[in-house]
Amino acid sequence: MALKLKLGRVWGRIRIVQGHILILGRSGSGKSNTARVIAQEASRRVPVLLLDWSGEHAVLSGFRRLAPGDGFSLNIFERAGMEDSDHVDVLVDLFDATFHLTPPQLYMLRTAVKNALARGARGVGDLLEAVEELPVRSYYDHETKMALVRRLTPLGEGRAG
Repeated sequence: MALKLKLGRVWGRIRIVQGHILILGRSGSGKSNTARVIAQEASRRVPVLLLDWSGEHAVLSGFRRLAPGDGFSLNIFERAGMEDSDHVDVLVDLFDATFHLTPPQLYMLRTAVKNALARGARGVGDLLEAVEELPVRSYYDHETKMALVRRLTPLGEGRAG
């Protein structure tokens, strides 16, 4: 799918492939303004999700502000047509990108995600429960498990960090 958007002066063509956009540039080069214009134009025809860490896009009209803990949540276990093995990979990759996990933590998390999916998990609390149920065979296993618990607990309580 290619969207044709009115963006003003643009050198080259903009083609949105699979609905994802990455905007790169130096400070002050207009990345935020470009994101605003693209979001406004695209939202007239397709759903738009704009992740805004700094709050600079809060001025956009016609958009709802969603924040975890403010009556908004994401169900990470909703499969959205994915095979279980792909879903496990996606979830483990997301947690790794967020928390920069060690190889033992990744292994333990992968096992817990598989177990949670097999039991029909519906939220991070179910994943936390699956981590807590993993067997501990050594002090190092215990430390690995507790590191995962420390990272997942705030998410299961609805806080961002």
